[in-house]
Amino acid sequence: EEPIEADTMSRRLAIARNDGILRRGEPLAISIEAITNTSFTPWTWLDQNKEKYTTPEEIKYIRDSQFAGRSAVEMGGGGNLGSVHKLYVIAVGGYLLVITSADSKDLDQILFTFKFIK
Repeated sequence: EEPIEADTMSRRLAIARNDGILRRGEPLAISIEAITNTSFTPWTWLDQNKEKYTTPEEIKYIRDSQFAGRSAVEMGGGGNLGSVHKLYVIAVGGYLLVITSADSKDLDQILFTFKFIK
């Protein structure tokens, strides 16, 4: 219903289904993290870091994808406790953005409408 902004000092941003979800300690809906000072491509970074987001047994796929009009690597996980449902790694202006989400049509709509404005 309103834009969510992250400034240049933000390294991580979380978006929940509603404000209360974060205060109650429930799982995050979407998390966006900027990885700085890296020379990795999205593929090489994900290859070395995927087990931080899911177990090898829960990985459903890893493939080239598009996110907000940019090339990305997408990984599908089990969505269980400690495992992401979807993860995108995108190279943007010297950063890698790691975007994780839970399994939800509402969240898919948020990801679908995500756009880079700067």
